[in-house]
Amino acid sequence: MWRQLEAHRAVFAEAVFPLTPQNKHTMTCNTLMKAYANRGLGHKAAEWHNRMCSQRIRTNAKTYGKVIEAFAKSGDLENALAYLARMSQFFPPDKINFNTVIAAAAQAGLVPETEALMLGLTQRRIEPSLESYGSLLNAYAKGSNAAAAIEVLQGMGHLQITPNQVCFSAAMDACSRAARPDEAIDILHQMQNQTIAPDVVALSSIVNAFSQLGKAADAAKWLEQAENVGLSPNIITYNCIIHACARVGHPKKAIKWFERLRAAQLRPDVSSYCGILDAFAKKGRPLADAQHWFNRLAAQHMPDLGAFVSVIFICARSGRLWEASEWLRRMRESGLQLDSGPYNGVIAAAAQAREPDWALRCLQDMLETSVQPNIMTHTNIINAFAKVSQHQAAIEWLDVMEDAHHSPNVLSFTCAIEACLWATEWGEALRLLQRMQQRGVPADSVLIRKLNRQMGSEAQTFVLVAWQMWYQKFTDIWCLFVWKRFGNTSYINRGVNKKLSY
Repeated sequence: MWRQLEAHRAVFAEAVFPLTPQNKHTMTCNTLMKAYANRGLGHKAAEWHNRMCSQRIRTNAKTYGKVIEAFAKSGDLENALAYLARMSQFFPPDKINFNTVIAAAAQAGLVPETEALMLGLTQRRIEPSLESYGSLLNAYAKGSNAAAAIEVLQGMGHLQITPNQVCFSAAMDACSRAARPDEAIDILHQMQNQTIAPDVVALSSIVNAFSQLGKAADAAKWLEQAENVGLSPNIITYNCIIHACARVGHPKKAIKWFERLRAAQLRPDVSSYCGILDAFAKKGRPLADAQHWFNRLAAQHMPDLGAFVSVIFICARSGRLWEASEWLRRMRESGLQLDSGPYNGVIAAAAQAREPDWALRCLQDMLETSVQPNIMTHTNIINAFAKVSQHQAAIEWLDVMEDAHHSPNVLSFTCAIEACLWATEWGEALRLLQRMQQRGVPADSVLIRKLNRQMGSEAQTFVLVAWQMWYQKFTDIWCLFVWKRFGNTSYINRGVNKKLSY
């Protein structure tokens, strides 16, 4: 209703503009731009500002302020900053102008820009207001920067500026997103010391902080405390606890909190259902349970990517590749914006099931859907061939990976080396070790264990010595000869003066 009134105001101002006396044109244009600012129509406000300039209609600080506000509300920070700079050439920007742009930068999560604007405020000797600090704290919250938010609160105390509820809630939100419940509780106590009654948003921040750590019991305690002081937890609060149960793989507890959500006369949203599906995926529950909850979700809402991913992972973990592929097809047909995650899950499951052909088929579907493979995709393909001892195919896919400008990591090399070890192709394994060294990829404990298991404990010493001494002058045949001839690496070790440790 309010937006309709603003729209009517804009239409009326445009209609009466030609009829207004010339000395009233500035006021009429400012009224028009106020309507555009309230609706977040930055380009329309800028258009009328340009019209005022071309018709030599007098502009004032309010004119620029409304254009800045219009761009800020539309999320167009670049143009808002441009008009702030343009305004500075004719009128000194005031605290309201700066706060408008600071709030826009904070809402977009642009921490450096928000900090720079706060600095600009002080450089102009304009005292930051509570609104300024609230926006800065909001920016830190969106960046999950709890330390910076706490520092700002402390700085406000040193300046004898009493934070309001918005500032405290934003700082608690920063701690919540950073999974730091103890700091959030400390801020809650500061609120209470200032005789500011915490609201459901503040208490929900503590619940979410514990939920991020998977501490569902602690999260539940704070939810019940909110109820005890007469606050009604909202759906976000309940969803936090449902997802906390999911993180530790407790679907029964997640369902219990889902039912409490409904008992509180709240309507479950997509996140509520996704929490239960995620709990099933973590626990490895039967596919039928996940399908039942997915169908309940689909009956109420449009399932999101997370819901499909949970069911696909359940299929993949149980080795049901055909069902996983069917769910991938349903996900594609739903029109959601896809990423590599669900495809990588199915390819990894195909690798565990020793089905490289299925992994390649899933990769082909991935490419046809215009989803680009990443490092994990290629590593899973290499692993699929390693599981069936097809070392040549594993090495070829390592080459494909590099051709696609994806630098193989230690896991990629480990899978290819393991394929060579299972096929007793010691020369290929040593060449891959040398290739790792050339790429600057260090061996890790997993690779050393695999070498120990396949080639004996001498492998660890050999790899470490080779890395230290850069044995590029030795051929693979010479290395194999030493290994086979002496049965250990003591002959090589005589050239090393210091003991190596891994």
